[in-house]
Order: sequence, then C-alpha cells, then structure tokens
Amino acid sequence: MPNEESSVKIEDFIRVGWISSLTVGILYLLVGVTHFLLPFDQLRGGRGITEAFFLSLAEHSLVFSVHYWLVVLLSLFSIAVILAFFKILGSANKGIASWVTVIGIIGTALSIVDFASVGVKAPRMAQHFSSYTGSEKWAALAAGLPHVDPCFLSWGLLGIWAFACSWLALKNKLLPKNLCFVGILGGSLYILVFLGSILQEQLIVDIAVGVGGLIIAPIWYIWFGLALKKNYGCKNSAG
Repeated sequence: MPNEESSVKIEDFIRVGWISSLTVGILYLLVGVTHFLLPFDQLRGGRGITEAFFLSLAEHSLVFSVHYWLVVLLSLFSIAVILAFFKILGSANKGIASWVTVIGIIGTALSIVDFASVGVKAPRMAQHFSSYTGSEKWAALAAGLPHVDPCFLSWGLLGIWAFACSWLALKNKLLPKNLCFVGILGGSLYILVFLGSILQEQLIVDIAVGVGGLIIAPIWYIWFGLALKKNYGCKNSAG
C-alpha cells in the first residue's frame, strides 16, 4: 500500500512538471516576441539606463510591463520544471544534480524578484522623470532601476543548471540524445546573456535572447514536457 501511494505521488509530481514545462515553452515564445517589440531605448541589457529609457517608457510602457510579467510567470512555472528534472536524474551523480538544482532555483528566484520589481516600479519612475530637475535626473540615472540582479546573473545561474543537468541526462541516457544537446546549447545561450550584460555588448544579449527565447528555449521546454510525460508519467502510473 505505501508503494502504491508513493507511485501516485510521483505520478502527480511528474504531471505538474510536464504541464509546467509546456507552459514555460509557450511563455518563452511570448517573451522572445515582446523583447523585439520593445523600443530600442528600453533595452536595458547591454546599454544600461539612460534618459532616453525613461522618456521612452513614459510614452510606451504596455509592452514593457507585459514582457517583464511574462518572465515572472514563466519563472514561477520553471521551478516545477527544475524539480521534475531533479526527480528524473534520481541517483545519477546526485551530488552534482542537487547542487545545480539549488543553483537553478536561486536563479529562478532572482529572476522573479528582479523582473517583478522592475516591471512595477520602472513605469512609475518614468512617469515622473520629465518633471525632475537636472540634479534629480542625474541622481535617478545614477541609481538606475530598482532591480536586485543588475547583470542578468539569474540567466547565468540557470545556464549552469540547464547545461549540467542536460549533460547528466545525456551521460546516463535518461532523455533523448538530441533533447540533451538542445539543453546544453540552451544553457550556453543563458550564460551568453549574462556575459553580454557584463561586457555591455547589446548585440550579444540580443542574439542570445533572440535565438534562445524564440527558438531554443521553446523547443527544449515543450520537448522536455512531452518526453517527461511519455517516458516517466506512464511508467510511474504503471508502478
């Protein structure tokens, strides 16, 4: 009886994981689209915050707000994906798997807090920016936006998680080989977003977000969700 109850719990766990993974894949498509719908002056990744950023945001903030809250939403669902991946890794290199899982959750938490904070406060700051005095504008630009992750560290941490977990799954033949390769590539692009921000190279950020957000991430999350359902959901229900 305890074994049957355990199987049901695992099945429920996997179900939440694959549904969340499909959801994240769809949300990543929307994030990629809204990134390129943002006015150039609102791209903070590699260029930092300028007066043009606030002036542009004061005129057009809808896409900006939608973009940031989509990231918050997909980050929330990503937690279930991270835990499901850890579950299927099982005893395979459990020490490394546990470590990178914690790193992934920290990265996700950073993303949630950062994007929620900026998504709410930045448009409010922009509405008042034009009425500031010269010294007040200088102070606002020096302070920047109210974020806790100024250099997309969250993307770097998630990149480490995606790269390491995909490599472990490939090594232990836990997922389709091509899916693991896509995960390794996706992890590399996550890290590239972080490096592009550190180096203040907007082109690197745009390429990594564009390829990752519009192509790699949606493919991986949707594929992973389907693989999780097919290879693990049914097995666990069968006992």
